[in-house]
Amino acid sequence: SENQNSLCLLAQCSCKIKSVKIVVREAVESIESAKMFLWLRNFSFLNSLSLFLLTRHVEEDNWSNLKRSLRRLSQLRDLRLRFSHNYSASDGVCAEFFKSLQGLINLQRLYLCFLNWEKLSTSTFSELGHLFEILSLQSLKLEFPDCSKISDFIIISLSENIPRNKSIKALDLNFAGCKAITDLGICHLALGIKKLKNLQSLRLNFKDWRVTSMGLLKFQKSVNDLTKLKELRIDLSSCKMVTYGGICQLGNLVKNLRKLESLSMIFSGCERVGNNSALLIFESAACLDCLRTLKVSLRECDISNEGLNHMASVISKLTRVRKMHVSFAESSPYQAKKCTEAGLIGIVQGVAQLKKIEELYLSFDNCENIKKSGLMTLVVCFSELKELRVFSLSLAQARYLDDEIITNLASSLACMNRLEKLVLGFSGVGTISNEGVRGIVSCFRDVEFLRGLTLLLQGNPCLDGVGLKLIAESCLLLRKLERLRLDYPTVNNLDTEEFKEIILGHHTLREFSLHIE
Repeated sequence: SENQNSLCLLAQCSCKIKSVKIVVREAVESIESAKMFLWLRNFSFLNSLSLFLLTRHVEEDNWSNLKRSLRRLSQLRDLRLRFSHNYSASDGVCAEFFKSLQGLINLQRLYLCFLNWEKLSTSTFSELGHLFEILSLQSLKLEFPDCSKISDFIIISLSENIPRNKSIKALDLNFAGCKAITDLGICHLALGIKKLKNLQSLRLNFKDWRVTSMGLLKFQKSVNDLTKLKELRIDLSSCKMVTYGGICQLGNLVKNLRKLESLSMIFSGCERVGNNSALLIFESAACLDCLRTLKVSLRECDISNEGLNHMASVISKLTRVRKMHVSFAESSPYQAKKCTEAGLIGIVQGVAQLKKIEELYLSFDNCENIKKSGLMTLVVCFSELKELRVFSLSLAQARYLDDEIITNLASSLACMNRLEKLVLGFSGVGTISNEGVRGIVSCFRDVEFLRGLTLLLQGNPCLDGVGLKLIAESCLLLRKLERLRLDYPTVNNLDTEEFKEIILGHHTLREFSLHIE
């Protein structure tokens, strides 16, 4: 009843409210959800609506109420719907719901996410294609992760409808983990996308698809003509059949998209992606005069020191890039002996040549062969990056990392006078003590612009609540800190009331997040 009173009060000033976000959790009864969905009809001037249903059961009447309310929101420009674990909706109800979205004639941005909807039939999923009949739509994002019902047939049906809307400028399709999709699906998808001549942003998640190099060849030939594209993101994580031939096709595609400003290529878990493949991606990026953001993930790929050094020589030439992500991790035994500090030092030295880079994200996880001397060399290289505003470094499982090295690293990073956000990941190291983590924070007391700090310290058995308190006390020295996130192994030996007082005593802090293993 308290919720209903609040909703009634809001409804009285509905003409002034332009944006609403609603999260419905498991505890909300069905009848309350029904009233809330009907209540939405009062907001006829609403421009933006975000509705996240995190409940297992939404009755069919509630779907009808939501559908009726959406029809009344004629001014809606931005709609975000996220449904999870919904097993009660029938095929007919969901199909009608998809069709009802076509009535939002002013809608410009649509985000739909459906988690664990395994009971719906392929015919219902096929109704998704009608979303492209919303002619005002400029941005569409669809997420159906890990759904076994998504097959080539559904992708083909979706692709046939894509050309109906020539005004779409941003398309984001996430069917990660839909393992029934093959080269056939990706080929038809490319044929549909190629007709979106005004497309400026394309983000595709093909994780775990049964894609081969032949499929990527046909994809490249179809998408090659999207000359207005400014952002391209392709995720091929865990696509085990992708080889050098497929990467060549992606490289050719990248070279032809001369207006690209942002490029992301994710190959995590692609065991057949080796040195030559990785080098090819960086060489293709180096051909783009407009490129400002580059992200390449080579986690669990077949990369050696030789490959890393060749990549470093190309990275040093990416002088126009302002934001760079490079992610690397070893996992399987046959990789563990291939990379030492020599290769990773080469990467950092290559990045250090980019004097105008502003945001840098580096991840060298599970690289157990990086010796202490190599880590100290890395520290020296980082001191040359004077212009960074954002810096993220992950060295998870680096067994030679200790208090001395992380303190020297922090001192080196403190030379970055423009630094606004810092993320340091030292998970699973095992040799960092309470005094060591205090030393990290203390080094940044003179960094004038630092506003965000994240420390990822899980899996370090030498840390306890005492170290957590020392971190909090040291943060008091950071006079402009607004956001603090700590991932920590334990709160043993922590005086929680004293810790709370320390955090509350930091007058500039606006956001604080503490995650305990």
